[in-house]
Amino acid sequence: MDDAVETLGALALGIYPPVLEEHGLAAALGAQARLGTVAVVLDTAGSDRLPIDLEAAVYFVCLEALQNAAKYANASRVQVRLRKEGGTLSFEVGDDGDGFVQSANGGGTGLAGMRDRLAVFGGVVEIDSAPGRGTTVRGSVPLRVEVSA
Repeated sequence: MDDAVETLGALALGIYPPVLEEHGLAAALGAQARLGTVAVVLDTAGSDRLPIDLEAAVYFVCLEALQNAAKYANASRVQVRLRKEGGTLSFEVGDDGDGFVQSANGGGTGLAGMRDRLAVFGGVVEIDSAPGRGTTVRGSVPLRVEVSA
């Protein structure tokens, strides 16, 4: 409980969670998976340390997707996958929840925030969802890119 309160406090202040800063993206997502109410399966093979600002951007996008699955999707299971291949970090957060009609959602501020976080690094985020088949958030970020201001 103390860890959860510390993490929530840090997130409210926009601070990186200590586990992210100390151990990296895979460990931080693992810690969040253990705190959540939905079963999370992690597949983080080959995702070693990256610059902290890039790890934080991907972490917060994945965290938003995990929180959406828990709060809105009525999901019972979420799979998180990280891959570093060919100069790109890619990720996928997929749930088995209710899904939604994307055109009716209007994009929302959460999706805009996800896109903005990765756009700074030249990255992209895509949402794949439909009623009855869950939601998948996919993203990728080039690993050798200058950060735009």
